[in-house]
Amino acid sequence: MHDPEFVYAALQALGRSLPETGEVEAFGHPNWKVAGKTFLAFETYRGRPSVGVKATLAEQATLVARPGFSVSPYVGKHGWTSIDLLADVDVDEILGLARRSFALVAPKRVLVAMKVSASAPGEATKPPKRARAPGRATARGKTRSGRAAAAERARALRSGTTRRVGRSRPTTRGRRRDPS
Repeated sequence: MHDPEFVYAALQALGRSLPETGEVEAFGHPNWKVAGKTFLAFETYRGRPSVGVKATLAEQATLVARPGFSVSPYVGKHGWTSIDLLADVDVDEILGLARRSFALVAPKRVLVAMKVSASAPGEATKPPKRARAPGRATARGKTRSGRAAAAERARALRSGTTRRVGRSRPTTRGRRRDPS
């Protein structure tokens, strides 16, 4: 059992130590956000003080099997886990789970700057998906970026060319009409 004021002060200190993190009042209780996304909540649930942290679903399953941990209401299906402050949970463990929550929610650029990995030790990670740049095929089969295609369309309009550049002809829902 911990004094909620002591845990709150420890969480505030942690929040101040993490980059791009701020404390905001949301849903009637303090939340900590990184780059506009919540990673930690200090709340009262069913009359008991608790801390909500983001976890992976596998971590959540391991945590909720222990006393003092429960699936958070409303957002628990996304891995959010509540830690009851009146249960026997170590403050250092709470702070460690808060740091892990930060690593799961923070943008990659923040983590790279901190040299922190968002994966737990021994956990397999997927490589990030590569964003595909919008493009248009040219007559030679090469692809132009969306900006280059837009610039070419603008030049064609200014020069009075009636040729449609970079756009296909509209069809009638996949059916061709008989010209007769």
